[in-house]
Formats: sequence, structure tokens, C-alpha cells
Amino acid sequence: MHMEESHKLAVINQQIVATLTELMNTECIRNDEKQRAWVQGRLMEAEHQIRRERRRHSSNAGGDFADTIAQHLELGLNTSKTWA
Repeated sequence: MHMEESHKLAVINQQIVATLTELMNTECIRNDEKQRAWVQGRLMEAEHQIRRERRRHSSNAGGDFADTIAQHLELGLNTSKTWA
């Protein structure tokens, strides 16, 4: 369930980035420095959130992989003694 929620959050963040990027290209935002700065700030926040989630996801995946290897090694050492 956690992976599903994480994926939904990633999709939402991508949609936010796309919307803000599209907004940056509008005439009224390009011509108003204050609004442009606000949109750029939100865009940067959304991009940082995406990067944090990617790093968190990749570091969790690496831990799961290491745990799986450790479990297989333990099982192999406990059940097979042919080489000893």
C-alpha cells in the first residue's frame, strides 16, 4: 500500500511541476516579476520534493535488496553443508 501512495504522490508532484511550468510561460507571469518569482519558488519546491522522494525510494529499495540477500545467505549456510 505504501508503494501505491508513493506512486500517487510522485504523479501529483509531476502534474504540479507541469502546471507551474506551463504557468511560467504565460504572458502575465512573464511580465510580472513578483508573480514570476512566486511561481518559480513553488516550482523549485515541487522539484525538490520529487528529488527527495526519489532518493528516499531508492535508499529504501537498496535496503530491501540487501535484506533479501542476507536472508538468502543465512538460509544457504544453515541448510547446505556440502562444501564444508
